[in-house]
Amino acid sequence: MLLALLLAAAPALDFHVSVAAGFGAAYGYAGAHVELAYGNVAAFGGLGLGALLVGDATWISGEPAGYSSPQLPFALGLRWSMRPEGGFFVAATGCTMGYTYRDDYRTLTGNRASATATLGYRWSFETLFVELALGGGIAKAVDQGFSDWQGVLTPPRNEVVFQPDGALALGARF
Repeated sequence: MLLALLLAAAPALDFHVSVAAGFGAAYGYAGAHVELAYGNVAAFGGLGLGALLVGDATWISGEPAGYSSPQLPFALGLRWSMRPEGGFFVAATGCTMGYTYRDDYRTLTGNRASATATLGYRWSFETLFVELALGGGIAKAVDQGFSDWQGVLTPPRNEVVFQPDGALALGARF
């Protein structure tokens, strides 16, 4: 009931909901996100469904192909745009993705979390929009370390690195 009331009042309140599919940290690297906007400010959450389709986390774990399995990446962020319906925007995104992999002796886990900022432009066409952005930030990668062929544990990985980011997406605004 409350949701129906909010949606009915949305045009008067300048409240909008957008759904989009795309690439970039805001989309869990490759996936979809939902955005709740009021005026020029929006909050969003994304799920990286594409990582599950790939079925391998080599690109994030550094392990050989076929050895690592991704968990569902998710993202949260804020976006400010010059106009509510589109135009230039700046976005801040936090994204995290866990993964598991096996060595000869055990199953290991790791995670990569990033905080990025992007500057971009959203082209609006009635209800549909296209979004393009570039930026970067930092990422922290951690995992337990693996066992070598003799069962000797390597040191855990705990590194902070530069994380390039961007967005390429297609969506709809309601």
